[in-house]
Amino acid sequence: MMIKNKKAAAMALLMAVCTLAGAGCDKADTSQESESSAAVTTAAASTGEQTAAAQTSAAEEAADTSDSFSQGWEDTASLMAQAIDLSVNISEVTEENYLSDEGIFFITGWYQALVNRANGETGIPAEEALAFAQALGGSGYDEIPEYWKSSEYCEISEERISFPRFTEELDEMLGITCSFDTAVNYDGTAQSRLIYHLDDLEFASYICNMVFEPSESVFPCRLSTLEVTASAASGVDLSLIGGSIENVRKKNSMTELLGLYDSLQLKDIYYYDEGGTYYRTVYFRHNGENALVTFCSESGGEEYMMGRQLGDIWYYESDERMKCDIDVEGIYSEESGGYDEAVSCRLSPYSVITSVEDKGDTIVVTTSIEPDSETGMLDVYTLDKDTLHIIKEEFYYETDLLYCTTEFTFNMGVSSDDYFSAWENMRTVTFIYDKCKPDGTTERITKAVQVPSVCEPVPFCSSEVYSYMDESFTIPYEYPGDGVDYTVYLTNAAG
Repeated sequence: MMIKNKKAAAMALLMAVCTLAGAGCDKADTSQESESSAAVTTAAASTGEQTAAAQTSAAEEAADTSDSFSQGWEDTASLMAQAIDLSVNISEVTEENYLSDEGIFFITGWYQALVNRANGETGIPAEEALAFAQALGGSGYDEIPEYWKSSEYCEISEERISFPRFTEELDEMLGITCSFDTAVNYDGTAQSRLIYHLDDLEFASYICNMVFEPSESVFPCRLSTLEVTASAASGVDLSLIGGSIENVRKKNSMTELLGLYDSLQLKDIYYYDEGGTYYRTVYFRHNGENALVTFCSESGGEEYMMGRQLGDIWYYESDERMKCDIDVEGIYSEESGGYDEAVSCRLSPYSVITSVEDKGDTIVVTTSIEPDSETGMLDVYTLDKDTLHIIKEEFYYETDLLYCTTEFTFNMGVSSDDYFSAWENMRTVTFIYDKCKPDGTTERITKAVQVPSVCEPVPFCSSEVYSYMDESFTIPYEYPGDGVDYTVYLTNAAG
């Protein structure tokens, strides 16, 4: 078994749970609280080297310097961190959706499994589940959602909620095929990951980095920040890349790259046909705005322009004229990170780093989403050693099958006027959308955009719409021609 001192850990967790659920347990004094925290950490971070004595000393030192947290918050934070860890690694919860209904469902299920593993009971009080949902940093629930009650994963009886499948799975894996590596710091930061032990292979899961804040509610702390980063196989030294793949991602944001270079070209070369298909995208700024132009050559054929983007609008060539899609409802208005992450997104935060090699002027980083597979997919990144900027990426569909290579070229000397000269003459096109809602009411949405005078904007909405030239919806839309301002009236009511 990987877990040490199970009895002490169970007692420590039970003490924390009793306090959280308001069960009337007496609060321990400072030395007891430190001892409890040490027991929890010993059980959770089974691969860690800290001793209970060292943690007690750290707790006493922290007590002299900070009283921002109430007693026992470390125990609560450890439980929450481990529940989040399990949800990210097993239930595919991400930092983007952990506060969604499904995300909270999974995290609460694993929290219940951890508590019950320690105290031997079944389920937790419903009010504790609701308070836990709020402690995750969201608004929580006023009552247990109906879909929890009807789920085969969830059972509710006598005002208690249980997740038997989570409990069963945790018992089958924890201490047998995996263990926790969890650290809770006295400044409110915490880190947790699962260490998998499969045959002779040991590797780490995604790292969950968290920040907790003091709370006066049932739980003495509240999660304020969650960041998920890739982890590394056992023995891999990450110091060459600044300690994590997230550091490399930050170095390769477009904001940083175009602050140093006038342009950046990415050329994706595919090897699935003998002709050599490639896509070439050049990133730069045009009059202070984000800009890009994309080209393609299929099976060795002549290169052609696929489209170009200026700001948030993508422009493409049709058989008749230049067009662009306009998000009339602002459906994607919050997704503003796409351009800035065009390079960094290639470095998946959810892959495991299997090796980091010093090659002199460069560093080669190999990652895999299936580190325990002999034929899993691999990404091999060549980084400039001084800047950590990516200069080459190789994607292997299987260990020895190269599927795609991406070459990175800086300072292309791009003349943006070659691609955006049409933007010298602009015109305004206005969309007025009378949206019929399910309750029978109508919502009017108005969207005005400026586009080149030779461009025809095409409306994009969440449902099918019909376009007209008049407010009464009697004259079907026809393109009015270049150079003039015009208005398009939209409706989602057929007929």
